Amino acid sequence: MISPVSVKEAAVDKKAGKVSKVAIRSWITGVSLLLLLAGPALYLGCGSSSEPQAVKPIEKSTPSATGQPAPPPEPPEIITRGGPARYDQFKVIDRILDKLPMGNVAFNAPAIININDTASIQLILSLSKPVAELKQMIEAEGEKQGESVKVSDQMEARLTGVHFQIHAVTAETQAISSREETRWAWEVKPLMAGRQRLHLTLAAEFNVAGHPTQRTIRTFDKNIEVNVTLVQKGTEFIGKFGQWLWAAIIIPVAGWLWKRRKDSQAVSSPAPEEEESQ
Repeated sequence: MISPVSVKEAAVDKKAGKVSKVAIRSWITGVSLLLLLAGPALYLGCGSSSEPQAVKPIEKSTPSATGQPAPPPEPPEIITRGGPARYDQFKVIDRILDKLPMGNVAFNAPAIININDTASIQLILSLSKPVAELKQMIEAEGEKQGESVKVSDQMEARLTGVHFQIHAVTAETQAISSREETRWAWEVKPLMAGRQRLHLTLAAEFNVAGHPTQRTIRTFDKNIEVNVTLVQKGTEFIGKFGQWLWAAIIIPVAGWLWKRRKDSQAVSSPAPEEEESQ
């Protein structure tokens, strides 16, 4: 015989089983709906970055204490051989060059130099006198030339040439006076015959950001004909090949002349038998 308590417990277990099945079905239905709703959003967001990008605020120029807008940002740095520099430093150099005053220069350039001679080259610079007057002040020989150039308070004049021996008589870098002339002088001796070239270079010196620097203002190129006379060519030839000439030509010719003289003396003198018969 089954007791009433057992029947009651069985009924409770059956009812609990029905409730569990209903809860499981409800959970599955809810998850399915959630996947259906969230699926498109997950698909669209899979290609984007997982981290949200911060929105940069719009920069506004803040007014200064005087009510004026703030100055623009500083220009970026650029790298040069001398180190970091800024774009405005190039403008500083441009302003320096624009402010350089104009001066006049005159110099002499001989067209022909003998290879054994030494020529004198002179250069005169002035801020007040014209080119024509400066040409008249040059005492060295040669064609006189001149023109106007930019001038700084310190100028360097350099004379160069591959086939010349050049000696600077004056300092190559000099301070420039606004009233007096500035003079340079060189002594030039050619080392090779033929057409050679001399280069006269003028450079301005000034400071940029506290550092001294140079800038070439003008370069004058001149062709000079270095000639050699016939006597000089003969002397040079004997100096180079004198020993060979002595051994190959002079000694044989001298021997031939001595032998010929001896033979002529023998023919002109009478034999001893002829003198006794007489």
